[in-house]
Amino acid sequence: MATRGALTVVSGLALVTLLSCGGGNKLVTGSITVRDTEQAYSTGSSCRTDGGYDDVGVGTDVVVKDGAGEIIGVGSLEEGQADSAYDCRFDFSLEVKDSEFYSFEVGDRGELRYSRADLDSKGWVVGFSLGD
Repeated sequence: MATRGALTVVSGLALVTLLSCGGGNKLVTGSITVRDTEQAYSTGSSCRTDGGYDDVGVGTDVVVKDGAGEIIGVGSLEEGQADSAYDCRFDFSLEVKDSEFYSFEVGDRGELRYSRADLDSKGWVVGFSLGD
């Protein structure tokens, strides 16, 4: 059985891109990839997680907070897509208020924090992954 883990940052496995929207807000699009070697998928098909990762799936909350801990955006994960035999990717998009600091949390897997300068230097692209 897979164990419950915290989010980690891994380039290339999942992406979050912030684009300018009206009113100083940003549109956040991204994904989280769950790697579960106990479950095999057909690449390109829909997928879902189970076992230790069954709390990450379609409808799981994606919450973004500013540096003061105020919620500045909320969205949810879409249906999973198999990126490989063991990788299930869940996309999301949501609008957030402009801030100097951003904290991303998917479900209750912990937060990943970035300053605006960090995200600027990364071209507003961040990787999220869970699993083996």
